[in-house]
Amino acid sequence: MTEYVTKDGDRVDLLVFKFYGDTKYIQLFLEANPGISRRHFLKAGLTLYFPEKPTEIIDEKRLWN
Repeated sequence: MTEYVTKDGDRVDLLVFKFYGDTKYIQLFLEANPGISRRHFLKAGLTLYFPEKPTEIIDEKRLWN
């Protein structure tokens, strides 16, 4: 898990994109940081946690069987 201390004006969506490369991981981030979801802009000095990016499992389609 990575810790990050916010700077004045940081935004949740941009931080998630910065750490994960995609905003689809916002829910993962919010679960690790309860109470953050109601804030759009973050004040400086908050410690946030970014869990490891999950390994994506590709749903295999089989031609036979």
